Amino acid sequence: MAGSAAAVAQPVDVDVEPGTLVSDLASSMLGTIQTALLSDPSDYSVADDKTIVVQPLETLGHFGDWLEIKTQRLRDLNGLAFREQVAIGQRIRVDLGTVDAKAFEERRIAYHRSQQDSFFRQNIISGVTEHTIQRGESIWIIALRQYKVPFWLFRQYNPTLDMHKVQPGTTVQIPVLAPVGNS
Repeated sequence: MAGSAAAVAQPVDVDVEPGTLVSDLASSMLGTIQTALLSDPSDYSVADDKTIVVQPLETLGHFGDWLEIKTQRLRDLNGLAFREQVAIGQRIRVDLGTVDAKAFEERRIAYHRSQQDSFFRQNIISGVTEHTIQRGESIWIIALRQYKVPFWLFRQYNPTLDMHKVQPGTTVQIPVLAPVGNS
């Protein structure tokens, strides 16, 4: 790129406080980094057999709303008792009689993007720390209570980890959070 106009720095003729350009650059870079971190390993698709895998923050009520059906229909399809909850990672059957798979997936993804966007308007990731699981520790409690990291974000930092088969001695990556404006 030697000799190209893009490689030559041009003086800027603007009255700006010295720290402002650095602050603007850092802010711009942070936005780019945050956007890159939104990569979500979750599978929001409907399988050919009309099943889905339950993701963090999802309930039968959400599925019913996105499918425009009553949650009881989902309970009946999946043999779930009235008060029985679905678990993250559980595969359940959905009824695509009212809403097609594409519309359901779009609504599902929009919900998760909204949750993530809301979170990142209030928090930034300022680093990453490692935590080695000890005997008796719960991955859910470590993420949510000890480090105050939403489980969907914890999963993004540990995409190959089977959350239901974590053993003592397993090392996990945990994003370090800071409030926006205090980085």
